[in-house]
Amino acid sequence: MFGGMHWNYFELMGRLGSVLVGSILFLIWLAFIVLVVRFLLIGTRAAKLYLRNNGHPDGVLPMRAAAPAPPAAAAPTTKPASRTAKKP
Repeated sequence: MFGGMHWNYFELMGRLGSVLVGSILFLIWLAFIVLVVRFLLIGTRAAKLYLRNNGHPDGVLPMRAAAPAPPAAAAPTTKPASRTAKKP
């Protein structure tokens, strides 16, 4: 007598709506967690690169090779023209 499953339309729609809203809220929460973790990972990597490039190595990333010094300016190979005084 009381053991049968008698679904009301509103009960069914209420349960389906609850599952749908719960799924959407879960996906929003999951996206937020993924974005926070991504932000932290990228921020940590950027901080390590900044420290490495500015002379404060953290010991994890290899140091960047120093740039070679620019070549010294070559001495002029021609003699400057002699200045002779003009006679008026």
